[in-house]
Amino acid sequence: MPVAAERLNKREREQLEALRRLRASCSAGVETALESEAVAAAWRALDAALAMRDRLLDIPGLYDQIVRSLHSVPANWAEGVGRADTFDHIRFLKIARGSAYESFAHAHTLGDRRLCQLCANLCQAVDDELGALVDATLRQTFGLPDPT
Repeated sequence: MPVAAERLNKREREQLEALRRLRASCSAGVETALESEAVAAAWRALDAALAMRDRLLDIPGLYDQIVRSLHSVPANWAEGVGRADTFDHIRFLKIARGSAYESFAHAHTLGDRRLCQLCANLCQAVDDELGALVDATLRQTFGLPDPT
């Protein structure tokens, strides 16, 4: 028997809505967790870093560090998408953002223009997607109008 939402108090309605969002996100499937321009940008930058392996190995620790930071972006992105709570989701995307900027710093240290550009594109994609999610969350949470 479906729950009559009008008979629920505010907290119960919020819990019901959170469960519905969780159900919808589970129904969407795990494939959607990595369908993102930010994740695609991370893979492109990682491919470039892996292709430069020999050059990167000449600088102690840099290869491992840039590969770890680039791997961290899609891993944290997927973990954030897997969270039912929007604020947890945002928190993990912020961690992914930090890893993207760390990758850019390593690419800059290396001085490789192509890798720098790929990492800059990654940072922009993460910022765009994270910004859109934060804006949508603020609109939903505080009932703000859609700017479009």
